Amino acid sequence: MRVAVLGATGAVGKLLVSTALARGLEVTALARDPAQVPDRPGLRRLAVDVHDPTSIAEAIQDCDVLISGLGVSAAHPTTPPPATAGGPAAPGAAVLGGPAASGAAVLGGPAASGAAVLGGPAAPGAAASGSPAVAMGTLEAGAVAAVASGVPRIIWLGAYGTGLSAERAGGVTRAILRLVLGAEVPDKVAADSTILAAGGTVFHAGPLASGPPEHRTVALDAVPRRVFPSRISRAAVAAAMLDEAVTPRFLAQTVVVLAS
Repeated sequence: MRVAVLGATGAVGKLLVSTALARGLEVTALARDPAQVPDRPGLRRLAVDVHDPTSIAEAIQDCDVLISGLGVSAAHPTTPPPATAGGPAAPGAAVLGGPAASGAAVLGGPAASGAAVLGGPAAPGAAASGSPAVAMGTLEAGAVAAVASGVPRIIWLGAYGTGLSAERAGGVTRAILRLVLGAEVPDKVAADSTILAAGGTVFHAGPLASGPPEHRTVALDAVPRRVFPSRISRAAVAAAMLDEAVTPRFLAQTVVVLAS
């Protein structure tokens, strides 16, 4: 089995790569700068940009499953430069009515709500030519590109307390996430929705910490209700996602990783 790891230079992504290799899987590490991933036997390192879907499709064409540990950072803002109607765009921007610069999003089908559309019909709220465009967030762009690649299965990392797990997590957790994550929350929700609609599995995790890989994966309705979500180790999250990659159990579901 060949596993592609998106966001391979992040804290969870690095563990996904090392754990998959330790399990004897072939791994394709995907990152903006793959040189940051130490070279090891069984590992292929490729450069991709989530706002360039072609780069992802070409990188994972022979992979059986894509696992995302993708996150966002201050160095890489949630949204790329805004689209330009009728003219060339800055790198990474979607273009409506004009040529796209290198790294622009190129989407040939329906877009998620609020996303700019290139070459296909827009969903309600999407930007049209001549109107201000809404740039797709980093996580949603990665999810759309992953789905468009045609990879057989996708396993995606989200955050407990957002999207489908928001009600279960409770109001205090939701308020904290809005404060800490800000504009990243709707981007995470849009990415989760894209993956679930394509039949993928979304893993939600509470605050991440160091610790052992022991874990259990449960459905949303089996998560104990707490004022604050319990911490979970990054190693446990990586192990749980790889378990799902090898033995699918939760197709088209959002699940939660808990310490065992």
